[in-house]
Amino acid sequence: MRRSVGKFAAIAAKGLILAATFALAACGGGRSTGESRETADISLTQTVQASTASGAPVTFTVIVANTALVDSAPVTLAWSVAGVDVGTPTVSCTSAGSAVCPTTLGASTTIDKLPAQRQLIFKYTVTLPSDARGNVVATAVATTAQDEDTSDNTVSATTAAYDGRNASYEVYAADGKAYQMTVDFDAGSYTISGNGVSDTRSFADDGNGGFIVGSGPERLRSGDGVIVGVHVLGGTATPYIAANSFLTTTTGAAGNYDLMFRRVAADGSGATTHPATARVSGNVLQVCENDNEVLYATACGSGYLKSYALTVADGVFTATPTTSGGVALSFRIAYVGESKVLLSVGDSTLGDGRVQWMAGLQDGQASIFPGSFVGPDLLSSGVQWATITLDGDAGTYNVVDAALNDQGVLRADLSNQQPGSMFYAELTTQYVGSPVWVLQNYPLVIVGGAPLVSGSVTNLSGLLQIALP
Repeated sequence: MRRSVGKFAAIAAKGLILAATFALAACGGGRSTGESRETADISLTQTVQASTASGAPVTFTVIVANTALVDSAPVTLAWSVAGVDVGTPTVSCTSAGSAVCPTTLGASTTIDKLPAQRQLIFKYTVTLPSDARGNVVATAVATTAQDEDTSDNTVSATTAAYDGRNASYEVYAADGKAYQMTVDFDAGSYTISGNGVSDTRSFADDGNGGFIVGSGPERLRSGDGVIVGVHVLGGTATPYIAANSFLTTTTGAAGNYDLMFRRVAADGSGATTHPATARVSGNVLQVCENDNEVLYATACGSGYLKSYALTVADGVFTATPTTSGGVALSFRIAYVGESKVLLSVGDSTLGDGRVQWMAGLQDGQASIFPGSFVGPDLLSSGVQWATITLDGDAGTYNVVDAALNDQGVLRADLSNQQPGSMFYAELTTQYVGSPVWVLQNYPLVIVGGAPLVSGSVTNLSGLLQIALP
C-alpha cells in the first residue's frame, strides 16, 4: 500500500506541474513566447495651416512616434503632395531624448532606429505654385518591418490654396486722395470706395499679364503686394498705386527714398510733377526738393531741405515740420516685393493750396533693372495704358502707348550726392528735348516730367507713369 500511495502522489504532482505550465503559456508567460510578441508601434501625425496664399511657402509638420516599450527596426518615411507640383521639399528634423535624426533628409527618409517612447519631428517646406487653388493635400507614410499596429502609419494634412492677391488695399490716387479697394481675383471683381466713391467693377485677363476693366479706360496690373491701375474717380480717369502690407513702426523705415510728387488744384487742373529725395533716420524725416537739381537730403542746398519729427500710430507716419514754413504730411511705407515704397496723399507740402500725390522708392545702386513694364500713363490729354522698356545695355528708356511713342538715354550721377536709382533723360522722338525723371526699384517704375525746361521744348511737368513688370 505504501508503494501505491507514493506512486499516485508522484503522478498527481506531475499533473500539477503540467497544469501550471499550460496556464502560464495560456497567459503569455515564458520568455521565448513573450519576446517574440514584443514589437515597436510606429504612429504618424501631420499638421499644416488651414490656408495658404498661392505662390507662398507653406510648412507641413510630421511627427513620427514609437509608442511601444521596445526600439523600432529601421523606418522609411515617405512624404508627397498629390496633384500639385511643389518641387522638392526643404526638410528639417528635430529630435528629443535618445532619438537621433537621420543624417540624410528628403521626401523619402530612413530612420535607422526610433527608441521606445520617443519621437522625431519632421518639417517639410514647399512653395505653392502661383496658380494653385483649392485643397493641397500632403501624405506621409511610414514603413517598417515590425509594427504592432499599421493603421496609423499613413496620415494626410490639407491646406487650402487661394489667390494671395485677394485682399483689401489702401489706394493712393493721382488726384491726391485716398481710397479703399477690395479685390477678388478669383471672382474677377473689385470694389473701390472713399471720398464719395463707391464702385464695383468686373475685370478680365488682358492676355498680357494685366486686366481689362469693362469697356472704358479702367485697367489694373498686380505685383507682389501692389496693384497699379486706372479708375474713373470724380468723372476723371485717374492712375493709382494700391498696397496691402505696411510697416507699423519706424523699425525698417530708415534709408534714402527717391520721390516723385504730383500736385494738382482741387478741381484736377494745373498738374505739375517734381522729383525729390527723402531720408528717414530714427524719428526724423528730411525731404530735399529742388527743381533745379536732385540731391540726397544729406547734400541738400540751403532753403531746399525740410525737416520733420516723425510719430507713427496704426502704421500711419505723421511728419510734423520742425523747419519754419513747413506743412505737415502723413504717409505709409508699403512692402512691395523685396523693397519698400513710401506712399502719401493730402495737402501740398508747398503750402500752395493744392493737393499732392507722392511715391518714394528705396534708393539703390546706379543700375537699371532691364525689361518691359506696363501701367498707366497720364498726360494732359488723358490716361493711356503704356509699355515702358528699360534697356540696361543701351541705357535707354522707351515708352509706347496710343498717345505717346518716345525714348531717351538714361543718365545717373555717380558723385554720391545724387540718388543712384533715379535717372534723368531727355526725350528724342515725339517730344524732342523734353526732360523726364525715371525712378526704379524693382518691381516698380515711376516716371515724371521735369518741372523746369529750357528753350522751346515742351514742358511735360504733370506727366506721370506707374508700371509693373
